[in-house]
Amino acid sequence: GRLYKLGGQYLGRGEDLIKAENLLRKGRTFSAERVEYVNELAEVLIAAGRFNEAEAIVLEHLRQVPPPLSSVIAGHLYFVGEKYNLAAEEYEKARKEGYEFWRKDGDYGRYLVANEELNNYDRILSMSLEFLEHRGPDSLAWFNVAVAYKNLDNEEKAAAAFREAVKLDSQYLEYEEFFRD
Repeated sequence: GRLYKLGGQYLGRGEDLIKAENLLRKGRTFSAERVEYVNELAEVLIAAGRFNEAEAIVLEHLRQVPPPLSSVIAGHLYFVGEKYNLAAEEYEKARKEGYEFWRKDGDYGRYLVANEELNNYDRILSMSLEFLEHRGPDSLAWFNVAVAYKNLDNEEKAAAAFREAVKLDSQYLEYEEFFRD
């Protein structure tokens, strides 16, 4: 199913999406519990413009998945579907349930992007500081802190966080004018 899915998504071959869907649905009859089949089928349905069907399949599957992972997976579904308000809501629920987004770069990144789409800079700040606390110095995390403080109108802290980012990676100097205190 994966190759057909890629053919449909990247080569624009709609018939490949139909083939992928059929294969993945058949695979689920053999092993309904396999999360790979659920994820792949959801991606195929989203690529075919059928988000509601994808959502129904994933949410049905998530009845078997305990929190906080169920909330993370639901958040990823909404993220891929560009429903950032729902993604951010599920991610925050997972965070309150004890999920540590800072442990996985992909999850951390999706959390930040979903919240940035909604201008939730307080959440971006909190998550980025948590990342730094647990994983140590990181230029991108410091830059995220700087951007969050800037958007929360704390110019002094934004400038200090920006300086930390630049200490670790000079590429951020191109944004210097934005962070002058």
